[in-house]
Amino acid sequence: MNQPTQTNLIRKGLLLVLLVLAILTAYIIYQRQNPYSVEVFSTSGGWGYAILNQGKPFIHQPTIPGQPGIVGFSSAAQAQRVGERVVEKNTTG
Repeated sequence: MNQPTQTNLIRKGLLLVLLVLAILTAYIIYQRQNPYSVEVFSTSGGWGYAILNQGKPFIHQPTIPGQPGIVGFSSAAQAQRVGERVVEKNTTG
């Protein structure tokens, strides 16, 4: 085998290894993305939130958990914060 052919073969092999590593890295990053998202909605008693798992309904919470009666959150921001906290608590173990 002459020198130029061997050098080209080594270059192609290294390029293939780099390509495989790039694909694996992209796959790992994609897999680590959180599948949950929070949507806030208005209710007759205030605000509620829904937690979606890959865009599909997972939890529908129109009231404040643990409060007697039908009492919603006082603001959209409050409902958003609580929904995000629920996602955080359930995805970090």
